[in-house]
Amino acid sequence: MPEVPKQGRQELVYYQNGAVDIEEGVVYWRGYGKAPTKIEEGPTGDPTELAINDFFRCILEGTKLRADAEAGWNAVLLALLGRRAIDKGRVVTMEEILSHS
Repeated sequence: MPEVPKQGRQELVYYQNGAVDIEEGVVYWRGYGKAPTKIEEGPTGDPTELAINDFFRCILEGTKLRADAEAGWNAVLLALLGRRAIDKGRVVTMEEILSHS
């Protein structure tokens, strides 16, 4: 992908519309003429404490959880997609994963 600078060590995850630099947290968009996007970092610390704090924040502010059930579902699907691709040794689509659930 020509939009991705090629210098030093990089861990890139490619997808249909671009690539994500895992080390730097930058999204490179393929063919859209868009500048790379830096992914904002969330809070850090003990995961249980962060989840509890976020739960109370949602109650007080009436907003949505940062990592709700849908986020968990999507994370599991992504892990299954990667695992299936490794097992099969080929590209696997989300439709394949969903058809086996």
